[in-house]
Amino acid sequence: SKRILPAFLLQPVFWQKLFFFWLPFQLGKFIWFPFSNFFGLRLDYLAGAVYATDLIGLGWLASFLLTKNSRKMVWFRLNSFTGWWGMTILILAGMRIFGVLEPGLFLLTWLRVGWFFVWYLTISTQEIDWKQGIIFLKISIGIVGLLALVQIWQGGSIQGLFWWLGERKLNAHQAGIARFSFAGRNWLRPYATFSHPNNLAGFFLISAAWLGELGQAWLNWWMVLTGVVIGLGFSRPAWLVGGWWLGLFLMKNKKNRGWLVLLVGLAFLAYLVYPPGELSFLRRESLSQCGWELIKGQEWRGIGWGQFFPELARCRTINYQTRFFQPIHNVFLLTLVESGWLLTGMIGVWLIGEYRRWNLGGRRLFWLVAFLGLWDHYLLTAIQLRYLVVLILCWARADFLKTQR
Repeated sequence: SKRILPAFLLQPVFWQKLFFFWLPFQLGKFIWFPFSNFFGLRLDYLAGAVYATDLIGLGWLASFLLTKNSRKMVWFRLNSFTGWWGMTILILAGMRIFGVLEPGLFLLTWLRVGWFFVWYLTISTQEIDWKQGIIFLKISIGIVGLLALVQIWQGGSIQGLFWWLGERKLNAHQAGIARFSFAGRNWLRPYATFSHPNNLAGFFLISAAWLGELGQAWLNWWMVLTGVVIGLGFSRPAWLVGGWWLGLFLMKNKKNRGWLVLLVGLAFLAYLVYPPGELSFLRRESLSQCGWELIKGQEWRGIGWGQFFPELARCRTINYQTRFFQPIHNVFLLTLVESGWLLTGMIGVWLIGEYRRWNLGGRRLFWLVAFLGLWDHYLLTAIQLRYLVVLILCWARADFLKTQR
């Protein structure tokens, strides 16, 4: 029979390499709905979106399911604790659609969570050459890192070819853009192909830690580039968590104590030069207080997935004149508010069950991601970070699955 598709499109290894390379990019198509507008502002967080990463991930999943014995391995996962407990969570969460303020937004969020769950079940059953995959990831990290540095120097986006990688059109004088002051001048914090500098810094930090767990040398070009991007990105969560992670690494060897002292000194100097703004803390505190206010009276079932913004209008602790419309920055509190105590507890049980089946490196990275999630919501809202974390969990699961085959 005549082939409809080229042979390479049916090979999972092609989609694997493409996925690793495309991971830091965010080219996508937004679909705007009436509920995507909030107080006259159109927020991409509330829109439907199909990203190139989704299509590549779908190609990877589909090509794997066409290989020999793949469906048998996926069924093994579905018929395990991972599968049936996760499906139970999805079913119970889906039933909450009745009574939420924006059922359409709830459905979009539910479908996205369901997609990541299915993708994790499927991809984690494959035998993947991870060290070959990260070669392509390091190439794209280099591209994004250099783009970030050029954006700082130029004071705006480059566009052109980089638009196709997900770079948004912005400049240092644009309203609502993240900036920092130095030498009497306002500088653009780097966005590169991400939706926010904190998102960029978090991705670089987690990627660097993962590459280290995969046996990559620490003193090389991508580590230096990571340090520069995180430093110039002025992302305090990444500074805090990255410093904690690096401190733990240095304390393993007594010979590194001099470097640890230097790290602490640089952190103190950074605090003196660029102290945390009071407004930033007040905004985060206000959002957290709002979360507790919204869940009052529906603690066990939550307000529903994706419903924080629709429910925000009845929150009395938000000053709408500041136009600081963001989700709760603590991902654990955000999960609790939207899921309720019952589903949050079930998600916790699922994570504990999976944690026991991850390799040691995966467990260490879990705590890094969890600590970062205390300070920023991008682990739940940014497409690149969500795929990166799920991919790391697939890698962490690989050792356990090999013993089960």
